[in-house]
Formats: sequence, C-alpha cells, structure tokens
Amino acid sequence: MKIIILESPFLPPPPNFKPKPKPKPKSINPDKIPIKSSIHPDPWSLSDGNNISKPKPKSRNPKNPLSDDNARRIIIAKARYLSLLRKHQGPQAQTPKWIKRTPEQMVQYLEDDRNGHLYGKHVGAAIKRVRGLAGKKNEERDMRLLMSGFVGKLSFREMCVVLKEQKGWREARDFFSWMKLQLSYHPSVIVYTILLRLYGQVGKIKLAEQTFLEMLEVGCEPDEVACGTMLCSYARWGHHRAMFSFFSAIRERGIVVSIAVYNFMLSSLQKKSLHGKVIVLWMQMVEKRVAPNNFTYTVVISSLVKEGLREEAFKTFNEMRTIGLVPEEVIYSLLITTSTKNSNWHEATRLYEDMRSHRIVPSKFTCASLLTMYYKTK
Repeated sequence: MKIIILESPFLPPPPNFKPKPKPKPKSINPDKIPIKSSIHPDPWSLSDGNNISKPKPKSRNPKNPLSDDNARRIIIAKARYLSLLRKHQGPQAQTPKWIKRTPEQMVQYLEDDRNGHLYGKHVGAAIKRVRGLAGKKNEERDMRLLMSGFVGKLSFREMCVVLKEQKGWREARDFFSWMKLQLSYHPSVIVYTILLRLYGQVGKIKLAEQTFLEMLEVGCEPDEVACGTMLCSYARWGHHRAMFSFFSAIRERGIVVSIAVYNFMLSSLQKKSLHGKVIVLWMQMVEKRVAPNNFTYTVVISSLVKEGLREEAFKTFNEMRTIGLVPEEVIYSLLITTSTKNSNWHEATRLYEDMRSHRIVPSKFTCASLLTMYYKTK
C-alpha cells in the first residue's frame, strides 16, 4: 500500500536524499612550515631589550578622539575661514560672528540643518527656490510666478531669513520686490540693513544708496548698524570722499558707530596711504569716547610715525600700555626704528627690553635696527 500511494500522480515525487560526501583532509606538505602571527615576540629569538611581561607604556600626549560627525574639524575649518575674511580689515569687520558651540551642539546644528528643522522645511525650500534664479536672464526672472506657492505661508521673520541667505545681489533684489507685496511685510530697518550688506559686498554702491534713501522715505530711522554697514561699503571700495560726507551726516544726527566700523575705515585709509585722514578720524573717534582696541592703536601709531609725529606716537603708545593692551611687534619695530634714527639709544633699548618682557619675537627688521644702533654706539 505504501508503494502505491507514493507512486500516485497526485503527490509530488519523494525527495531524493543523497549523502553529502565528506571533505577530504588537506594534505600537509612536509616541506612547508606553517607560520602563525602573534602580537607577542618570539621568545626563542634574540632579545631586543624589551621586557615581554611589561605592557607598552602610554603616550605622554595622547590624542583626544574626535567627536561624532567630525564636529571639531568643522568648527576649526569655519574659524580659519572667518580669520581669512577678517585679514587686513580689523577684528569683526563686516564678517559673521561664529557662535561658539560644543561638539554635541554642533552635531545637533548640522542634523537640524540637514533635516530642515533649523528654519523650517518651507523656509529651506523658499531659499533654494530663490537661489535657483542664479545665472538666468532677466527675461526668465519672474519672481511672482516662482514664489506663487509661498504666498501667505512665510511670516515676516521667515522672509527676512530667506533674504539673508541669498548669495547673489540680483536674487536678493528681486525677492525684496516680491517681499514688499506680501501682507505680512512691514517696513523695518532690519530688512534694509540686510540688503545694504549684500549690495556693499559686491560693490553696488549706487543700489545701496538708493536703498538707504528708500529706507528714509518709508519712515525707517537708520540705526548705528545700518549706518555702519553703509560706511563699510564706502570704505571697502575706496569711496573715501562719500564716506566722510556720510560720516559727517550721521554725526549730526548723533549716531555713534561701533569700534569695528572705525577700524574698517581707518584700515581702508591707511591702505591708500592717507595717514593725515587717519589721524583726523582718530581724533573724532577720541572725541566721541569710543574705546579703541589693539588693532586701532596699531593703525594709528603707524600713521603717526609715517607722518613724522614722533611725540604723538609715543604718547599714544604709552596710553595703550596704560589701559593694559599689549602692543604688537609692528609697533615696537616702528618706534625702535624712529628712536634709532633720532639717536635716542636709551629709548630704543627700553623698548627692546619691554618687548622681551612680553616674550615678543623681534622681526629681522627690528634686529637690523638694533644692530645699527649697536655699531653706531661702538
């Protein structure tokens, strides 16, 4: 009966079980000797002086492992980028201020930026949509059609974020025109300051001036940030006559700009060798009682020395030391050279000893001036 059921066509054929062949043992070649690796040295080899039982000593300066997502590397790279932007422009001169975050906060910031939680997904989409106009002709730039899906969805603050995140001045100009048509828009000095900064970075001075006049016409009173942005734009592109005219106008209104703006203007004047105007601007700054910093003193003392005002230069230097600021090597070099030319050996020696007390390494030019003084005295 069993055989009939198994041979029935209604049932599948029984599986054919075949025994698996056993693997053949590998033949060992007597000529080949197996080599086994080990972290421990061979005890039968000659000794190299190391004790096998003692563990490897720890390094004196162990490297700290990087945090998640290489956050510390990103922070350092961003700091280097900002230092290049500030070069020859004074500290914090029209550059964004990098927020000091812990590595954990930086990782969270990057995750929020990727996932659209930093400003909101709709804000990120609006930023990308407006940036997509870059490189297109004027006939293809229809901001109303492009932003039709965002009407009534962006608040005033979110529109300011979209404007701030634009990289091209044309995109910022077109978006600002669309922005003024929205119900949530209201004139604010913040919006105009963002637009002034974008125009100033690319040298569109006429557009910046028209924007500033429009800000006055709509009833927005400019503050020190807006005025400072305009002054930095003039200084960056060498419009010094317009810069002094605008500076006189805001002084009459009683607006006092920050030390960063003063540094920007002083540095721009010194680059053009306008040392007399540097001194004039410095006197106006002292009159307004704006606290100078190390960069300010470096530029002013250098201009005083190059204008031949030796006594004023030493007076400013002593004032700098009184308030607790440490002069840079450039200032010591200029004053030592000036003292050497006037055969004031005692003053030059005192400056050199003061520089050594602050552990400032003298430059080759400073050493050459000191050697000249030494040979003259001998």
